[in-house]
Amino acid sequence: MNFNSRHIVLVEDEVALGEICCELLNANGFKTTLYTNAAEALAGIKDSELDLLVTDVGLTDRSGYDLATEVNARMRASGKAEVPVLFVSGGFLPKNSAKTQTYYLEKPFSIYTLVKQVKEVFDSQVPSKQAG
Repeated sequence: MNFNSRHIVLVEDEVALGEICCELLNANGFKTTLYTNAAEALAGIKDSELDLLVTDVGLTDRSGYDLATEVNARMRASGKAEVPVLFVSGGFLPKNSAKTQTYYLEKPFSIYTLVKQVKEVFDSQVPSKQAG
């Protein structure tokens, strides 16, 4: 599958980790935009195409769950389909759900595990949801 047209927004308040993950995702053919908090992300993605939101659960300015809820509310309000969300956390996380487009990755993780999980998210999506 060609991932070049897939845009990932990565929200991670640990700057070094975010930069490493962003570089690796870009090197694997994804277009990745990094934000260090929810406010930056919400300001930056309001008019952008978005195919996946990867967010830390415990951000400094709000929870990743709240961020995902607001992003998908904006997507629905603009007539677009909700985007899948990959939550990252060092705490207990529920199981992945392709049905609700909600996925989880527990810290610490190998950055290669992140790429594998992102590819699995996109592979589980209906082809018509692909950005054109």
